[in-house]
Amino acid sequence: MTAPRKCFADSREELARVWHDGNRTAIAKTLSCSFVLAQAVSPSRWFIGEGETAEAESAFTRNMDKYVLFFVFYLTMLLLFGFPWLRYNLTDGAIGHVGDFLAGFAGWRILDILTYRLYFIFVKSERIPWTDRTARRSLGFAIANMYEIIVAYAVLYLRFGYIYGHGAPLSRPSEAFYYSLVTLSTLGYGDYSPFDFASQRIVVYELATGLVFLAIVLPGLVSIFTAWTPKRVHTAARVECGHVQRAVEGYFEKLEAMELDQWAAMFEVSVTASPASTDQGPAGFPVLRSFFLKLAESCEGFDFSRDDVFVVGDSAAIKWTAKVRGKNGRGLTFEGVDIIEVNAAGRITSIRAYWHQEPILAEIHRFAQNP
Repeated sequence: MTAPRKCFADSREELARVWHDGNRTAIAKTLSCSFVLAQAVSPSRWFIGEGETAEAESAFTRNMDKYVLFFVFYLTMLLLFGFPWLRYNLTDGAIGHVGDFLAGFAGWRILDILTYRLYFIFVKSERIPWTDRTARRSLGFAIANMYEIIVAYAVLYLRFGYIYGHGAPLSRPSEAFYYSLVTLSTLGYGDYSPFDFASQRIVVYELATGLVFLAIVLPGLVSIFTAWTPKRVHTAARVECGHVQRAVEGYFEKLEAMELDQWAAMFEVSVTASPASTDQGPAGFPVLRSFFLKLAESCEGFDFSRDDVFVVGDSAAIKWTAKVRGKNGRGLTFEGVDIIEVNAAGRITSIRAYWHQEPILAEIHRFAQNP
């Protein structure tokens, strides 16, 4: 668990960074700062923490799994078995207060989901670059969050709403779930209608939540997921090239894990390499290895997205995009093309790199020195 004091200190730094970001408009700064402030006071951030380093990212992932699963279970059980405490207009004694608290907790979870999703997409993702794994997990959690929101609003309708349809008030969990689902998705069949001001307010809030989720959160995550999921592999017909694909995957996986000794072991001793920024012919491989060593010293980590992989025979051309995470929390993106040749043993015998390392190193050094 992260101490609230540390969360507030991190949020102050993030507020300053967002507010002084020259690439944001005044409206974007205001909205982003509001997302940061909402997360600063959210107990979810105290519990889940942050994923700045590899160790913290692992803890963040475990905590997020537990956190989301807890609320999925809690809200589902509350909707199915909490009716004695959720009956509409029940205000007598302790049971009424328990019902208010349980339903209020569901309402808080809705606000927590919305602020975290918007904060993650518009603020945090600029500081911690996306990876295909991050995008995949975020899309899965967003679907779970959507289920939580539907169930949470169903709980609110049972406790605080007066929804009338089919000649009787809405009173069963299945009816509440159905009405919440059609309201969030903006379908609105008209078979149920809110009959008092409190019910109408809840409906308006759910419609706004649905618009945010369906028009901003889910499309944004889907576009990021498709952009950062490893792309298709093009192969010539009837050519056995599994060893080439395995070499390509190993090449980038070793780099992402910063296992440079194992990465170097994938090459034949007689390998020829030619980085585009040098004219050293066969001497290019040591230069290439030196580049990644310098990169590892300056950065917290880096992730490669294989945008396109073309395999023909014993060679492959890879168009890739790299996201570098600086030790100061900032991110940098650069692209390149590598052409490799692989022998039957799966070892790389030749590599041609079409990207310039000196400008990349200069830029990494510059942004690493300037928080």
